Amino acid sequence: MQFCLLDVVKLRERLLAGMDDGSDVPAGSVGTIVEVLSESEGMYLVEFSDDEGRTLGLPAVSHTQIEPAP
Repeated sequence: MQFCLLDVVKLRERLLAGMDDGSDVPAGSVGTIVEVLSESEGMYLVEFSDDEGRTLGLPAVSHTQIEPAP
């Protein structure tokens, strides 16, 4: 499945966020696609945040790791 810039997606699996504090992004987290890295390979940069708007992570993810958010 292809996604577009600013699509809201849900993470299918836990990811290391790469944040300085070593925190991760839990499966089921909702985020927004902020960059399409490779349309042909289905790679996206997604900003995930918690319920208070704090960024959990900004990982590059494959289309297989995300799904449309309800």
